[in-house]
Amino acid sequence: MTAECGGPATDPTLALDADDRETLVRASKHVTRYLQRLDECRTRVQTLGDQIEAQRSEIMTRSSLNLTIVATVFLPLSFITGLLGMNVAGIPEQHNPYGFWLVTGLSVIMSMLAWLLLRRQTYGRYPGQASTGKKKPGRPAETTPPDTEGMGHKSGGI
Repeated sequence: MTAECGGPATDPTLALDADDRETLVRASKHVTRYLQRLDECRTRVQTLGDQIEAQRSEIMTRSSLNLTIVATVFLPLSFITGLLGMNVAGIPEQHNPYGFWLVTGLSVIMSMLAWLLLRRQTYGRYPGQASTGKKKPGRPAETTPPDTEGMGHKSGGI
């Protein structure tokens, strides 16, 4: 450091010779470089943490998709099994040849009403969004953050 920078060379209370000053300046520069590298490492660790979180999110999405596929296959089968396995003795209109179909129709109507109620609660404010895929009004388009210092997300492993 020089005298015009206001460094140790201008401080009259420091009784250091030139070698000691030079050693302190080198040590100061070394610590500064070390802190800069430490900051770069912190940034890299943050980027790696973000990549790991993105991978976990992708795994959860795949798991949810698999669960949805299994549910799509087995829920109708469970309904049909329950419907065909029900004990018809004791149902209303048990002696009527159309009693089974009456109960089946009533079950379908109740299911449709429950579906409509849930859909209305979920998409009450924007009913067209579920079927058309339109964005909700007033929400900004989703953007990806810019790549900072060449440390963006790459496809593939870490």
